[in-house]
Amino acid sequence: MRTSQPDPGLVLSEKQVAAFSRRLYQTVRQEVPAYAAIDDPGIDGDVREVNRQNVLLFFRCLAERRRPTADELALLQQSARRRLHQAIPLEAIFHSYRVGVRVLWECLLEVAPGHDHGRLAVLALEYADRVSAAAARAYLEERQHLAQSRHDAARLLVTRIIREEVDEVAARAEGRSLGLDVSRPHTVLVVGGRGELGPTAASDLRLGILRSRLQGAQASALAVLLSSGLVVVAPVAESGAVEELLQRWLRSDEAPELTAGEGTPGSGVAGLAASYREAIRARALGGILHPERVLHRYRELALFDLFRQGEAMDAFVREALGPLLEVEARRRQLLVDTLTALFANGLNRKRTAFQLGVHQNTLSNRIRRVERLLGGSLLSGEFCFRIQLALRLLPLTSFRPLVRPPGSGMATPARPT
Repeated sequence: MRTSQPDPGLVLSEKQVAAFSRRLYQTVRQEVPAYAAIDDPGIDGDVREVNRQNVLLFFRCLAERRRPTADELALLQQSARRRLHQAIPLEAIFHSYRVGVRVLWECLLEVAPGHDHGRLAVLALEYADRVSAAAARAYLEERQHLAQSRHDAARLLVTRIIREEVDEVAARAEGRSLGLDVSRPHTVLVVGGRGELGPTAASDLRLGILRSRLQGAQASALAVLLSSGLVVVAPVAESGAVEELLQRWLRSDEAPELTAGEGTPGSGVAGLAASYREAIRARALGGILHPERVLHRYRELALFDLFRQGEAMDAFVREALGPLLEVEARRRQLLVDTLTALFANGLNRKRTAFQLGVHQNTLSNRIRRVERLLGGSLLSGEFCFRIQLALRLLPLTSFRPLVRPPGSGMATPARPT
């Protein structure tokens, strides 16, 4: 309720305003560490003035038996926005308001000893609640605005880098404001939908959550959302931690359709652009060769990128594995799984037989059948190299619907010989 005339006992003189403002300022500086650490004269002067405004507004509202108006709160909200840019934590602002209300209440008791303190206490508590809520809202809105502005600037810079549309000098200048030193080696990772899946509302939401988690856990890694997915530019020293976080997230139930590709480290505009292209390529190759994995590293797949999909690759695989590809589907899959396991175990027949769940004689029979079909011996290094390479390239050819990709896991086969 607002009275027609202010309570004269609560109207402060200029001398009282100055004394109470000074007391408030000194107490906050003493009790709130973030404010005690302020050594910038400009910020210090701002804090003094806000304390003065707080004293005036507190006593004005209590003298008039009313709540602070939106316009009056706006003054304190603007100060909260400034505190964000002055690197004062929100927790410190809350602490300063708690200290402030205590000091203001002590000042009130000095100037109004005979007043109804119960009614004034209700008004004082309501004042504290409204002021702190308004300040918190303004601080968080400013932080969100700042984060969005930073993300927009980062997204623009990363886009220009991966398209190589920015020179080194400009990239370094823009990167410094975002905490990105493009002259240092960085690894680029790209997270997106599995297989042929394009962006969806669900995947975009998950990528947004992942971006927030990455930025919270690895502040020096720049993460931006582009049409290709979530692009992460991480300093080489932190790429291992980023990988670990990504794999943990991508293996969880929270991201069932997402996979990541990782390029090799690079620096400068050209190096980062190349790392980005490798990350994209790693996702594409890895999704075919190792569909069970969630993270595909280009350094592990670079060999296969030497071979371009098309007629030439099909011709090589057909020449190396031709007779095997003509075998009846079930038996062909059996022989391909056998060869894959044999090469994975370094041609160790005992380990291979154990892995496949067959007798060593059964394995030997299959190997002889393969050697007859393909016209060579697994004792020949050159023959083994051709066959193993053809098997690894098989998922990249037009024959890939016929077989499981190498490394995708094998059910224990039946035991025909």
